[in-house]
Amino acid sequence: MDQHQKANGSFLGRRRILAANLVLLFLVAWGFAGELARNNAMKRDVARLEEQARKLEDENFDIAKLGQKFAAADVLEREARLNLGLQKPGESVIIIKETTPPPPAQPPEATGSAESRPRESNALKWWRYFFHQKP
Repeated sequence: MDQHQKANGSFLGRRRILAANLVLLFLVAWGFAGELARNNAMKRDVARLEEQARKLEDENFDIAKLGQKFAAADVLEREARLNLGLQKPGESVIIIKETTPPPPAQPPEATGSAESRPRESNALKWWRYFFHQKP
């Protein structure tokens, strides 16, 4: 019996070691999976930020081109003349305002003056609008 107990004890010891190794393997796999997921998330963030950086570089390039365009003396002079009304020494600036003629006056009978018509509520106006009824 002594051998039987010894074999049984050794088998139980092996089961405990196997269970401990399985738990340890599970913990390592769990940590590896978490790191893998975090690594993938960081790669997506890096790709998104690189795309955003590329767009900002393009915008900066466009702004620099625009700045160079407006830095030219003839463009600055033209903008100053048109928008600010500036002039060179010895020049005279004349500003001509365009006026539109007033609309022709209509007799109050044709349009129906506000005093002659009773005030209507908005609800009644909408009702007439949707159901095509004339006042």
